[in-house]
Amino acid sequence: MTEDKYSILGIPKTASQADIKAAYLKLARERHPDRFKDPDERDAAARRFQLINEAFNLLRDDERRRKYDEEREWQQKPPEQRAEQHYKDGKYREQTGQYSEALKYYYEAVQVAPDNPTYKVAAGRLLGKDRSKQRQAAELFEQVITKSPETREGYLALGELYTGLGLHTRACRVYERGLKALPKDPELQILLSQSTAAAKRAKK
Repeated sequence: MTEDKYSILGIPKTASQADIKAAYLKLARERHPDRFKDPDERDAAARRFQLINEAFNLLRDDERRRKYDEEREWQQKPPEQRAEQHYKDGKYREQTGQYSEALKYYYEAVQVAPDNPTYKVAAGRLLGKDRSKQRQAAELFEQVITKSPETREGYLALGELYTGLGLHTRACRVYERGLKALPKDPELQILLSQSTAAAKRAKK
């Protein structure tokens, strides 16, 4: 994890611009590489002083500091909370037709909370809209089914994908797997019946 800019300068988050400048000047006097004769110590001091300069240059700029504080606060939130916000941002963009942006947010949610099946299903549904990415969508749905067999959304999404592609026999297998895990699910029962009928018609 990247060291906090405030910690580098040894100041609190509430530090004023005067405090920031004073802290930097103090460190410049104490930690400047020219104060060290030993080559190894000088190299270490040079690396540290670069961090000090970067922290000072960022925090003395009010706009950059504001953005940094927002990002810092965001990163300190629990992973579940960050993932849920990514998911909500993705849903909003999907509803407004911003599919590429929505997919990015869904993937962010998956990255933060990879065990949450809802986020993978959402990403898979969007991928499924692009014919060239339907294999990736199917893989995401399979991950959900494998890791969370009690999650009906995985079966529904994968079955719907196969049905849309005219692969009714594959859809039947998906619904059959779903009913093994959720034997009393009425929607899966109906979809299995419909897919079975569609598969029989396709063979005629």
